[in-house]
Amino acid sequence: MSGFSSAPAKMLPSDAPPPPVPAPPQPVDWQRLHPASPFLNAIIIASRAWPVFLVALINGGSPLVIAALLLLAASVMLALAFVRYLRFDYRLEGTTLVVRSGVFVRTTRTIPADRVQQVTRNEKLRHRLLGVAEVLVEVAGAGTEPDVSLSVVAQHEAERIRVRLHDARRAVGAAPPAPDRIAFEQPNDALLRWAAISSPLFMLPAAGAVIGALGDAVDIERAWGWLPDGSQLWFISVAGLLGLAGATAINVIRFYELRLVQTDDNLRLEYGLLTHRRLELPTDRVQAIVTKRSPAGRLSRTVGLTAHNASSGGDATNSYLPAVPLTEQPSLIGLLFPNVDISASIEGHPRPALRRSVFRWTRPVVLIVGIVWIALRTSWVPLLFLWLLPAGALGIRAWRVLGHGENDDVVLARRGAITDQTVAVRKDRVQSASVYANWFQRRLSLATMQIEVAQPLGRVVVRDMDATEAVVLATTLAEQARSERPGDQPNKHQEQQDPLEAGDLAPGDHGGGSQDHRGEHPPDSHSVEIGE
Repeated sequence: MSGFSSAPAKMLPSDAPPPPVPAPPQPVDWQRLHPASPFLNAIIIASRAWPVFLVALINGGSPLVIAALLLLAASVMLALAFVRYLRFDYRLEGTTLVVRSGVFVRTTRTIPADRVQQVTRNEKLRHRLLGVAEVLVEVAGAGTEPDVSLSVVAQHEAERIRVRLHDARRAVGAAPPAPDRIAFEQPNDALLRWAAISSPLFMLPAAGAVIGALGDAVDIERAWGWLPDGSQLWFISVAGLLGLAGATAINVIRFYELRLVQTDDNLRLEYGLLTHRRLELPTDRVQAIVTKRSPAGRLSRTVGLTAHNASSGGDATNSYLPAVPLTEQPSLIGLLFPNVDISASIEGHPRPALRRSVFRWTRPVVLIVGIVWIALRTSWVPLLFLWLLPAGALGIRAWRVLGHGENDDVVLARRGAITDQTVAVRKDRVQSASVYANWFQRRLSLATMQIEVAQPLGRVVVRDMDATEAVVLATTLAEQARSERPGDQPNKHQEQQDPLEAGDLAPGDHGGGSQDHRGEHPPDSHSVEIGE
């Protein structure tokens, strides 16, 4: 008896089911700002017009008419803000932020994550009451283009945008991000000491001395005549205390709970009580650190630190820490400048620079006293020449502070008389260097070196160096800058001259003026430009 086998038939390769087809990527929906955005923007715009209505009210305008005009203006502003709200949307496409805006002219802006310089999250008091935040995306190399502002979005959406853009900047295959940790937290007592001492009201004694010196030129009795007899001192004391408390409160509120948070390979700066700010601080883009020690800092035993990022400009690229305790300064600089050695010794400048420094500080006193003498012709005016003594002392101290230094990683420049400032610039961030000297500097064998870096810092000026040393250092910096750009060729117009003959008369610097200028050389001076 024949039968059939019950074994399953072998399936041919052509009969196999096709592999599953991956689903096409879902399109990302365009998103609008928070519905509260037009109302907040309209209020901000309308509030700027209050001086006009105040002047109209003071000049006798009808309160009813002014209120009607104010309501009409607010309605127009709200309508315009609402139209802009409807015509503004954005979306995140992978690692790219795309923003569309414009009422009559539609503009689409595409921002790759690798061009994002900083993502700042601002939460002012009005934002926190409504649960929203403002996101400012700063773009590197944007030129004249404005940064992207998303004002406003929900707080969770602001955090999502910040995290997405931050993650997209990581290199492919990077390790998973480490958990955030607080790397530095500004002590509140140090902030309070700095805020109180840095109040401008400490200039009141100096103002009182000036008023007293004016004598007959100011009718003090007429100025205080509206106060009852004997109450002037109480009024000054109470006003001074209230002003001191107010100025202290403003600084404390602005920088309250300032901290640096370590986020994987970057830092995030957070601070503020009423307006809470969060600024991304990529350490690989920090090009310079400025350390300032003011009289308030000396009394409060703190220093101020500013980290400058390379960017197209804007205040968002400057991360300011106003009250860093002296004991924590080295570790904080190590966080901002990882793997960078800034322990270079600073050398003072030659003694001929002392003459220029004293002249630079005493010249304004001579000019002011001369103008006052011509205007008043009174017998007490020559007494103002006594101000030459403190001015000369400040000139001497400025020369003692003046100095520079370098090592393999950074160039240091120090200056100041009342407030000492030290700038540490990474050598691999230098774009070019120039040396110039006016007629007075050439006679003293001095020169000024200008180091060009990316905006917003722009440049660092080292004043009144030894001329030969200035050219040698500038040449070294320029060669290193060219080595960082191997494809660049030196400019055919660049030429190196004798350092004692190289010079540039700075606009307004006739024997000691400011070198706060760029790129303009008078026809009767010489300069050596080294670098780009």
